[in-house]
Amino acid sequence: MLQKKGLSFLFARLRWRSAAATGIFLLLGLAPILAACSTSSTQPGAVEQQATTPPVSLFLPTSCHNLQMINPGNGSVLRVAHLDQNDQVFCLVPGTSAAFSTEFLGSTAAAANGIVYVAGDVANFTDTGTPGVVFAFDIATGTLKWKAFANGSANPPANGKIFGQLALANGLVYFGSVNHHMLAINASTGKPVWDFATHDAVVSSPTVGTTNTAHDTVFFGSNDRHVYAIDAFNGLLRWSFPTRIQVETKPAIGFQGTVLVTDGLTLYALDPKNGTLKWSLSSPDDTTFFSSPTFGLVDGKPRVFVGTSVGVLAVDATNGAKVWEKRLGAPVRAAPTCACDGASLLRLVVNVDGLNAPAGVYLLDPHNGDIRAHPLTNGGASRPTLFNGHALVTIEHQPRDNLVSVNLTTGQVEWRWGPGVSDIDSGAGFSYIAPVLGA
Repeated sequence: MLQKKGLSFLFARLRWRSAAATGIFLLLGLAPILAACSTSSTQPGAVEQQATTPPVSLFLPTSCHNLQMINPGNGSVLRVAHLDQNDQVFCLVPGTSAAFSTEFLGSTAAAANGIVYVAGDVANFTDTGTPGVVFAFDIATGTLKWKAFANGSANPPANGKIFGQLALANGLVYFGSVNHHMLAINASTGKPVWDFATHDAVVSSPTVGTTNTAHDTVFFGSNDRHVYAIDAFNGLLRWSFPTRIQVETKPAIGFQGTVLVTDGLTLYALDPKNGTLKWSLSSPDDTTFFSSPTFGLVDGKPRVFVGTSVGVLAVDATNGAKVWEKRLGAPVRAAPTCACDGASLLRLVVNVDGLNAPAGVYLLDPHNGDIRAHPLTNGGASRPTLFNGHALVTIEHQPRDNLVSVNLTTGQVEWRWGPGVSDIDSGAGFSYIAPVLGA
């Protein structure tokens, strides 16, 4: 019988690589990506391989200091730009260890108005803790426009690492940090706009939604066992909701604007205007909710999908009733992705953690959870992203992790990309960061 152990149950041990790495970003627009810590003769800020940028590009950090731009249609590398060696996209120190939960090992990107934003840190920082940094890059050239520390000042905070996904709205970049804060900075300049303090680390990713008020609302969770709703323009508290344990997942906006969020033990549906509980659902006795929730309409019926310690659960979004449960025999740490609303072919794409069976990417029928295809037998914690009838997903793979494109109609892999030895020192992994679409 699987025991529920609160926060410790939400965390898992990351396998460490000799050149640790971070993440994958998909952006709708023009784009560079983040990649390796390998040495290069190219000067910082320079751009290699001046290829014509397609209307859709793929951002991929495979290690620490470089940016690469990949064509999502075939996986070919279009361009590489280089960061200063004193800065790095979220990068793990080789030989160390740390815990991580669900989708929060590093920060996924956001893009708008010709700029791509991504979180990282300062290399070789000697003060206590690790300061978090948000970098803004010019998409067309790959050059750094500005960087801002996680405390919104010119001086790095002692412990401000950014684990969650960045959110971009209203001309602002929103993000949380382990120094207990949710912050908003100006997307054009990186200057601080507001700073909201909680009572513990914020590794939950923010979600920006509307609540029939003059301003948008930022929804997020904290390790202080609360869900917060903050005015998106001024950072003032609108409401908070107490949970059973720490909240590290990203809230989703569901049926009639309902805020959907889980602390691992309970799935909550909250009124976006005042935080009133609409319904809640406890995880099955021998499982725990692992992923952030996903909302979708299946033949017009509102559904919530959430990964568990053994598979996937589908819930009626109107009342919290269980619709079906699919046990796959391994954790689903990343939120499932549903090709639902208006799609001609309904599929739920699930990435099951691990290197061996039953791990891998599954295509499920969202009506009942039946397996329609199992195109990959390697898995990871990356949330799949839908693009032109395909699921783009990162997977654990030896000797290198892979970026893979799966055709949702045929269930077949159409292409895969993984950095070679020339791109990174060795063993770099990027299977734990979700692909993200942006403009």
